[in-house]
Amino acid sequence: MDLLLSLQALGRIGENVISRFRDVTAKPFRRRVNQAASAQAASGVTPEERALAAAINAEITGRECSNPHLRDLLANTSSRLVDSSSYYCGMMNRLARDTIGRMPRLMLSMENESDNESVEDRFHEWAAQVKLGQKLRKMRRIAAIKGEAFLVLVDNPKIQPVQIDIRVIDRSRITGGTEQDLTNPYSIDGIDFDENMNPIRYWILDEVPNRLQYADYLPKPVPAKNVIHYFRDTREEQYRGIPEATPALLLYPQVQRYSKAVLTAAETGAKTVMALTVDGIWLDKACEAGEEVEAPIAGEAFNPDYGSILTLPEGTSLDAIKPEQPTTVYDQFVRAMICEAARCIDMPAILALGCSDGSSFAGANVDWHPWENTIYQDRTDIDADALFPILSRWFEEAILVEGYLPSIARQKYGMDGLPGRWGYDRLRKHIDPDKESKGAERFLQNGLMIHDDFYADGGISARRQLERQARLFGKDPQEFLDVLFDQIYRSEQVMAAEVTAEAAEKSAVGSGQSSALAVGVVDES
Repeated sequence: MDLLLSLQALGRIGENVISRFRDVTAKPFRRRVNQAASAQAASGVTPEERALAAAINAEITGRECSNPHLRDLLANTSSRLVDSSSYYCGMMNRLARDTIGRMPRLMLSMENESDNESVEDRFHEWAAQVKLGQKLRKMRRIAAIKGEAFLVLVDNPKIQPVQIDIRVIDRSRITGGTEQDLTNPYSIDGIDFDENMNPIRYWILDEVPNRLQYADYLPKPVPAKNVIHYFRDTREEQYRGIPEATPALLLYPQVQRYSKAVLTAAETGAKTVMALTVDGIWLDKACEAGEEVEAPIAGEAFNPDYGSILTLPEGTSLDAIKPEQPTTVYDQFVRAMICEAARCIDMPAILALGCSDGSSFAGANVDWHPWENTIYQDRTDIDADALFPILSRWFEEAILVEGYLPSIARQKYGMDGLPGRWGYDRLRKHIDPDKESKGAERFLQNGLMIHDDFYADGGISARRQLERQARLFGKDPQEFLDVLFDQIYRSEQVMAAEVTAEAAEKSAVGSGQSSALAVGVVDES
């Protein structure tokens, strides 16, 4: 019995020693953690920003883009920034508007011109019903912000006579995790591919995941021909998209924190900030004399009554604090950060900042050329990834409507699709139209440009535009084209001969008049 009590006593002693040892070793660790948390809180860096920095600093491969957790982190961060940063929101809006414009126009190249016009008119009527331009701008904006955009072609009886509508759906509705996704080696996060990595079907939820119950979390297969998946493919083996401005996602919070710090400093400087200082020598003497002293508590704040005279406690003095305001370099800092953030999407500084102060016309023109090249490349990708698939799907349904399209279009192009291209709004107009017209005339004369290219640069069909001009002047279209051809393409030798003949005729007329005058003078004499 005594031995048992002794063992229990030793056990309690051991537990006390271990617990005290844990307290001693844990205190410094907790202190370090608290200090680190306090430092991070003081710097304004949030846990989301630290996770974002870790993800961006790691290598993001094409396969990593298929990781739903990484995509969610980047896309959600980008979505929050576009709602909180006017610079980021403005850049995404500008990118979408410059790329799509009002609405791309279909310009067909079938043999018969009247068939071209008929099919183009039908398609543009349908495009106006489904608001194609608006949905393409939304697609381009979402793809830039969240990394990818999905358009689903669905049946809509209200759209007549081709009952196809376009819906822009949330990217989170394209999801894997189904039995097909787990057993199929060619299934990547909600998209089934064939052996050549061409999409076959998409697995789409009825709603976004946070609105669904667990029992309803079952995606449904949709054929690939009814889904438009648009993203900027910049990595090897990449099948899902991440935000296009991923390298800049850490820069916008820095601009916001810097702006907040400058504003706080300005607000503090606009107020009277004072500190109450206690005379330590007086306090020691008072304590030695046994006097009761009510010393101010360190760190305690009080609000004085401005405009009045303060009575300070004995042994204290009032000192004003002069706040330092970093307003002198604020513009430079914001400009540098926004220029760096816009660089990853090739946007010039004058567009990213929304201000051209300090820019010359020549400098701005040079900045515009890379941006124009970026927009033209994006338009080419949109033609292949979105517009031609939409046209093909529309044509499949349109040829089934009796008498809706010309017979030759149904018979000859029913299987192969319609030949043509897309015209977009001109990205910008030249500041000097006279110089532009003279340059275009030179290009046309030298065969470096055709009318179709010149008008297509502004999203206009050359054939239709010239026919409209002919009807405006009451001329036959072919006669008008012949006159236009003679005016533009006649050789320089012919023009030089005409000028020489005209000058010789004027000279002859002038010499004849001089001779007549001379004869008249002789006769009168």
